[in-house]
Amino acid sequence: MPDTAQPSVPVTDEAIEARLKVGLRNQWWAICPSHFVAEKPISLYRCGYRMVLWRKPDGGVVALEDFCPHRGAPLSRGIPMGDRIACGYHGVQVDETGTAVSVPGSPGCKLEGMRAVRTFPTAERFGAIFAYIGDDATPHPEPEPFRGPEQLEDPEFSHFLNYAEWKTDYRFVIDNVMDPMHGTFLHKQSHSMSFGETKAKFVINDTEQGFVFEKEGQRGINFDFSEWGETGIHWLRLEIPYPKT
Repeated sequence: MPDTAQPSVPVTDEAIEARLKVGLRNQWWAICPSHFVAEKPISLYRCGYRMVLWRKPDGGVVALEDFCPHRGAPLSRGIPMGDRIACGYHGVQVDETGTAVSVPGSPGCKLEGMRAVRTFPTAERFGAIFAYIGDDATPHPEPEPFRGPEQLEDPEFSHFLNYAEWKTDYRFVIDNVMDPMHGTFLHKQSHSMSFGETKAKFVINDTEQGFVFEKEGQRGINFDFSEWGETGIHWLRLEIPYPKT
């Protein structure tokens, strides 16, 4: 019998770079502090998508692609109506499931009832809004639950949110946090990172949720380790001891 299998598509370096540049898919991402989102819609560019976000009367957050399925106008310029938003261009109403529920200018048209706008499931945890980013072929993903590191989940710990935006590739931030060696040099003038060896041997120790990259034989002196975790979200953890004064 003839071979009817579809030829595999080669994975090129360019394709890998394009995917990494906008962030991995099928996982949760923290996209903004909770206080960014109120009843008035906002537009954010995250993970390769332009999103519109707003709050419903019950406080829940809706996130859709910021694109009206009628003529492509940004939904973020529209009017929020509880669990739906009305495009400011022609009044097309899109609900939280991405369905065009009303086309006032052409009632009963084919667009009505179509789930035509990409959706991003949301969760509000640790003072931040998280969105689940599915793959390009899945416009309405069904996410798995996620959990944060112990220091955010356990009420025995306190925490606060620090938010900043840098005009750079997010991978440089990961590289920086996962690099304990730079503390002794770049931050040597600081009160908390002026101690410890300027050379080190590093080891990688696996954990149930990722791994720890650490200096061998030095803990509690400087920026001595970084932890990478995968628990439905990617998170990084480090400790910088504050020396006695």
